[in-house]
Amino acid sequence: RPAPVQVHFPPMSTTGMKAMDYVVGDARLFPESAEADFSETIYRLPCAFLYAPLTDLPPLTPPPATKNGYVTFGSFSRPPKISTTALAAWARILSALPGSHLRIKSGALLTDGTVATLRRGVARHGVAPDRLEFRTRVADDIAHYQELLDIDIALDTFPHGGVLTTCDALTMGVPVVTLTGERVLERYGATLVQEAGFAEGSVTDVDRYVGHAVSLGSDVPRLAALRPHLAASMPGSALCDAPRFTT
Repeated sequence: RPAPVQVHFPPMSTTGMKAMDYVVGDARLFPESAEADFSETIYRLPCAFLYAPLTDLPPLTPPPATKNGYVTFGSFSRPPKISTTALAAWARILSALPGSHLRIKSGALLTDGTVATLRRGVARHGVAPDRLEFRTRVADDIAHYQELLDIDIALDTFPHGGVLTTCDALTMGVPVVTLTGERVLERYGATLVQEAGFAEGSVTDVDRYVGHAVSLGSDVPRLAALRPHLAASMPGSALCDAPRFTT
C-alpha cells in the first residue's frame, strides 16, 4: 500500500486487490448489480469519464452521404477489438444498405494480414471485400479529427467498446451506435453517448444494434441534423466539465 487511500480509475474490471480502496465510475458503468463483482468500494460520480478535445478542431462539414450518395460507416478502434460477432453485425448492416462502405482506421496493428482477415470475414457473410476501406496512422491529431468528418456513422466495437474513439467521433458530430453489455468494458459507450445527448445510440442486443445503424444510414437528413447538434452538445456536456469532475 504505497498511499493511505488508493483509487482505481478508469476501470475496465476490478483489480481484485483488497489494498485498492475505491473504484470510480458512474451509475451506468456500475449498476447496483455490479457491487458483488468488485473487491473495491464503488464510488459513483455524475459522469464516468473526462474528455478534453482539441481547442483548434477542423471546421465542421456536412455528412459525406449528402454528396457521396451512399453512407460511410467507420470504426477507428484498434483491430484486436473487432470481434467476429461485431464483424458479422457490420456485414449485416452493409448488406442492408447496398452501396454503403465501412472505413476501418487504426494507428497500429493494421497489418496486411489483419486487412486480409477482415475482408475474408465480411466476404463470408456475402459482402464484397472492397466495401471495406482502410486507413492507417495520420500525421497529427488534427488530421485524425479531419478523418472523422469523412464518415457518417461510427460503429462501436463489442464486446470491448471504445472510449476515446467514441468521444472523438461525437466531438466531430458523428453519431455512434454502441452495444451495451454486462461488464464495465461493455458499458462505456452507453455513458458516453448519453452524456453527449445521443441516448438512442446505446442498444442492448445485436439485432437492435444492426437495426439502429441501418435506420440511421437510411435517413441522410437525420444525419445532417445530428452533426451540428452533437458537435455543439459535446463541449457543454459533463464529459468535458473538468471542474465538476474534480470536485
